[in-house]
Amino acid sequence: AAETEDIVSEYIWTADRLLDAGALNIVFETLSSPQGIEEAASHIKDRNADSFIMVNFAVQAGGFTAEGIYAGDIIEELSGSQYIDAIGFNCGSSAGHLLETVKAVRDKGLLKNKYFAVLPNSGYPMVVGNRTFYEGDPYYFACRLKDMEEAGVNILGGCCGTTPAHIEEARKLLDREPEKQD
Repeated sequence: AAETEDIVSEYIWTADRLLDAGALNIVFETLSSPQGIEEAASHIKDRNADSFIMVNFAVQAGGFTAEGIYAGDIIEELSGSQYIDAIGFNCGSSAGHLLETVKAVRDKGLLKNKYFAVLPNSGYPMVVGNRTFYEGDPYYFACRLKDMEEAGVNILGGCCGTTPAHIEEARKLLDREPEKQD
């Protein structure tokens, strides 16, 4: 209980600084647990009911956070929140692996009244000479984002390793008109 109070206190302190500076939209990201999020989101909405709150969890291939919590369980827990506007995933996985998690969450019928956000890494990190590189192909990344859009994701982006080339390829595919069916 004391740990949750500390987490909530830190979230609220940070949110208050942002709100005091004029921020309207607040993003909690790369989380491994929903602990304290509902309380912090409630505080933010109490201060400014027009705030848009997005909460993203880092899930690894297979859909589990570093704390061993399944992505679908987190989404299910928070999808009923009246304070959170968007829930999703960022970091931890490549676009291909996050697509599988997206489909599993979608198939459970969750997020009916929320925006679904996904911001995958461009690939997986490689460390060479004390430098970290991501070798994810921009076109592959863009294709997986398009697949996510078709699976019901409303907010798309990129996390670690995402470059302007990745975003450019994504824009090309996401701006394309759907092909007509005969």
